[in-house]
Amino acid sequence: MPANQSFFSAGPRKFGNGYLLYHIGLPMGPTKLTKVDTMFCVGLCGNTINSYDFGSQGSSVAAVNIRSRGVYDFGSYDIVSQSNGLFRPGSFEVRRTRGPSRRQVLEFLLEDAGDDQRALIQAALNRL
Repeated sequence: MPANQSFFSAGPRKFGNGYLLYHIGLPMGPTKLTKVDTMFCVGLCGNTINSYDFGSQGSSVAAVNIRSRGVYDFGSYDIVSQSNGLFRPGSFEVRRTRGPSRRQVLEFLLEDAGDDQRALIQAALNRL
């Protein structure tokens, strides 16, 4: 990583019946989700990780154009897993779905936000 860049937190957090994927510190400009990894579990989880690659071009799944500091919503998606047998990797697809409201997500994020993020999240809540 170049010296002029910093590390930023990112990851999943349990949210309702699913997970909220977040990233703090994305660069300005167009950005999108490029890959999702899942593990198929029925009782026990195997050691196989399935990857869904959206590709570097052509997909509008979870794509936004970041123009200024703020809170951006990439959308809500279901990852639908399918078992292809015991010794074959599972497969899955990503489908757009209705998720929680923007207010619900912002209030959830505000609970554990750091000082820098708290002001941005509160400003986004105030605009609703």
